[in-house]
Amino acid sequence: MPSTRARRARRFHPFLIWAFSLTALFCLEMSASASSTASKPNILIIYASDTALPATDEVRRGIRSVLRTIESGAPEVYEEYLDVTRFTGPDHLENMASFVEAKYSGRTVDVVVAVGHTALDFAVQRRAKLFPTATVVFSVVRAERIREASIPPHTFGIVSELDPVKTLELALRLQPEARNLVVITDASTLGKSWEAITRRKFAPFESRLELTFLAGLPLETVLERVSRIPRNSIILFLSMFEDGTGRKFVPRDVAGQIASAANAPTYSVYDTFLGQGVVGGYMDTFEAVGRASGTLVRQALSGEPLEGPLVREAETHKYIVDGRQMERWELDAADLPPGAEVRFREPSVWDQHRGQVLTGLAVVAFQFIFITALLIERRHRHSIERRLRESEEQYRNVVETQSELICRYLPDTTLTFVNDAYCRYFNRSRTELVGAKWLDLIPEAARAAALHQVKSLIVRPRAESYEHEVLRADGTVGWQHWTDRVILDANGGIVEIQAVGRDLTDLKHAEAEALRHRQELAHLTRVSVVGALSGALAHELNQPLTAILSNAQAAGRLISRVPVDVAEIELILKDIVEDDKRAGGVIQHLRSLLKKDTPDRSRVQVNDLIEVALRICRSDLILRSVPVSKRLAADLPEIEADPVQLQQVLLNLIKNACEAMNGKPAKDRLLLIISERTDGFVRVSFTDSGEGIPAKEINEFYQPFFTTKPLGLGLGLPICKWILEAHGGHLSGSNNPGGGATFSIELPIREEARHERSIADSVSG
Repeated sequence: MPSTRARRARRFHPFLIWAFSLTALFCLEMSASASSTASKPNILIIYASDTALPATDEVRRGIRSVLRTIESGAPEVYEEYLDVTRFTGPDHLENMASFVEAKYSGRTVDVVVAVGHTALDFAVQRRAKLFPTATVVFSVVRAERIREASIPPHTFGIVSELDPVKTLELALRLQPEARNLVVITDASTLGKSWEAITRRKFAPFESRLELTFLAGLPLETVLERVSRIPRNSIILFLSMFEDGTGRKFVPRDVAGQIASAANAPTYSVYDTFLGQGVVGGYMDTFEAVGRASGTLVRQALSGEPLEGPLVREAETHKYIVDGRQMERWELDAADLPPGAEVRFREPSVWDQHRGQVLTGLAVVAFQFIFITALLIERRHRHSIERRLRESEEQYRNVVETQSELICRYLPDTTLTFVNDAYCRYFNRSRTELVGAKWLDLIPEAARAAALHQVKSLIVRPRAESYEHEVLRADGTVGWQHWTDRVILDANGGIVEIQAVGRDLTDLKHAEAEALRHRQELAHLTRVSVVGALSGALAHELNQPLTAILSNAQAAGRLISRVPVDVAEIELILKDIVEDDKRAGGVIQHLRSLLKKDTPDRSRVQVNDLIEVALRICRSDLILRSVPVSKRLAADLPEIEADPVQLQQVLLNLIKNACEAMNGKPAKDRLLLIISERTDGFVRVSFTDSGEGIPAKEINEFYQPFFTTKPLGLGLGLPICKWILEAHGGHLSGSNNPGGGATFSIELPIREEARHERSIADSVSG
């Protein structure tokens, strides 16, 4: 029998085997865990800003959403914030570099992600010391700040297209009537960079928009300025980390304040400003940029070669707008570019209650059909006779009691019906008129146009209004206004034409009389302008006449000499001829202004008329110490206008501008005249440096007999306005931001000139 010790050993042996196996498994697990920890890659994300910036949070979310998808060898992610918007200067960055060096001295950083151009500069400049073996991936860096040739090895990144020009083009699509652009930036380095970029890129828009830059101002000043801008303005808000007083802000919060205070729509290039009152812009979404950066990091960690260019676009830029702000500013979504994204669109009643609406409509439709089925038979029996009875009664009551002339006629103008007013007008009975052709009741010269009108109604049946002359009962020629409507049968065939007319003779005579009075008044105003310039014009005539006398006396002395200096006498005679032409030109211009002729339009060049007006006013301008600066466009087309009337407008506006500067010192006086082509019009602007137009009087300046001058009649500007409107143009005036006022006239370009311009544009394009 085995001993007691042997039996104990046999019982203890299985326990030793079990304990040894458990220890071995534990050691293997610990070894695997340590190996796994040692091989885990390290990623350091360096943000240029602080954690409170919404854009930083969006980029962070995008990067981490991609890194979470790494299943094998999930990386260890560290984050540092340079906070350069609140802590500036090289000393801060050096302190941050020392901090990063000490913090990560025991770890090997495999990938550095630099978010923002300052973070990229920080990583690249200190790479050899802090991250010698790391791959650098950057994002949220504008394309203007980086060029691929300057990127060091093992550095890849995503550039953002924050394009202010495309954002402005979006605004102009939504606001084609806009005439002002306000660009808002701050006093930070980023704000100054944005100001320089937009000043350069927006230069081509200066002919269409008046540009204003609110850069580095206190926030309260900016809010006050945007609350007073005209409604036809565009506001582009780009940055405000710091205002002119040095206070720090989160730009998204400032965007909300500006959008709430503004009197015009606000746009931006940052998607984080959406939802704060900004309409929209051409944007890269920060979260999508973060995802694109995370994809580059994942490729770098997997060992995949990063093929392609070092600098890449995120390819996430697009037009994005806030649907609520579109509705607030009454902007039409149909004007959005193709592919534009609309956020925060308010759900319609249909979207919210589609099921209930459909159910209700179905019930109403069923009830309608049921009730209609019950009534249709009864209504059918009585409808025809009731309609006939009502139609006859209504027609008789309406037609016979109307003071307007009412008739019906066939396509060949044969009358089939006339009312009592028609008979009274022509002093004929209904029997005499029915069966006759109304075409015989108008002058022969007007018949072709009237017949053409009837034929156009037959070709395309419709209601149409027109006017023509008519032979009145007393033998005189009058005018009538008619509205004709074609009556069709059930098959679409023409039955006859019904016409309703009224006499316009008195109105036409009144219009002709009013036109004659306006022309008389315009002539008197021209005479008054010449009278106001009489002293200067006398001086203008005296100069050439004095020169002619001096030259003639000199020639007489030369002739008496022996030998006679023929060459010198020829030069003197040429001078006499030139001075005579100059005096004759002044007299000719005076004669054209003083003549009382009917308006005669012809093709004229506006720049030539400006030069003539300035020559007439030259002496007056000198006497008043008013220098003139001209910016006349060289490519202005000709326009159809009466040169004398247009000359009157130019002289009046030049004279008014000079008088507005009477109270200014001579050194502060300046008259700026600009001619340009814009939107199918030729525009001429007269800008003075006077006191400007009083705000309470600016709307009364064009009213007849309103004047601020002690001896003025108050007819100059109203007549100028009437002349321009008769030419299809208009007159406008406004105060200048820096003082003084600007009056502008616009005259339409001839159709041929527009056609030639459109052909030239299409060829050059």
